[in-house]
Amino acid sequence: MLKTRIRASSSYKGMHVCSDIDLSRWRDYDEIETGTLWLFESRERGNGHQLDYHGGFIPQVAKQLILRYTKSGDVVLDMFIGSGTTAVEAINTGRRCVGIDIK
Repeated sequence: MLKTRIRASSSYKGMHVCSDIDLSRWRDYDEIETGTLWLFESRERGNGHQLDYHGGFIPQVAKQLILRYTKSGDVVLDMFIGSGTTAVEAINTGRRCVGIDIK
């Protein structure tokens, strides 16, 4: 079993290891939903999203997950890229994306 230990240092104090979020200030982020239930008034439109794909999900979900679990410049892997919602949000948030689909 491989175990990884992260040494506490001043450069990581309060920072989430997997994202750019400063956990000591998590309530200060306006664009990140901090509750346990995410409620969005409507589907985000524009910003490169096509709305005619039947399997698409609302971009806000992809954006929340990308912001929480990646850092700027990271590569996001979307194994079922479909209409590209995750790829668009990855690019819009300063990440790169690799997408795969069966078609």
